[in-house]
Amino acid sequence: MAKKKAKAAATATATPAKTGRVQGQGISKAQFILQQPMKMPASQVVKKAKEEYGLDISPNYVHVIRSKYRQGMIRKREGRGARNSGSRAVATSTSRNLELEFRRLAIELGLERAQYLLDDTRQKLMAIFEK
Repeated sequence: MAKKKAKAAATATATPAKTGRVQGQGISKAQFILQQPMKMPASQVVKKAKEEYGLDISPNYVHVIRSKYRQGMIRKREGRGARNSGSRAVATSTSRNLELEFRRLAIELGLERAQYLLDDTRQKLMAIFEK
């Protein structure tokens, strides 16, 4: 009886929560997938999820989450352009899209590398304007 309870307790802590959240990390499976580079094949995302967090994710689930993410981004752009007219609305929409793209790239590159590139760009711009 004691062996069954010990085994049940061990499996309960080793298996991921059914809620879709990574235990101890506070992120969902979908968030984990979206944190991976979009160009990473689904099979590698599945492998990484299994190795690092013990998550059972199918390649199809990865495709679905990425597809929904892309569709959401497309709908936001279309909706914003349809409601607002004029150059200011287009400029706002474009700058917002650029900000989202910048954030996505910073996550994909890693924050340290992104900060290094920003600092390097700032120094080069200052050197140009000081001349």
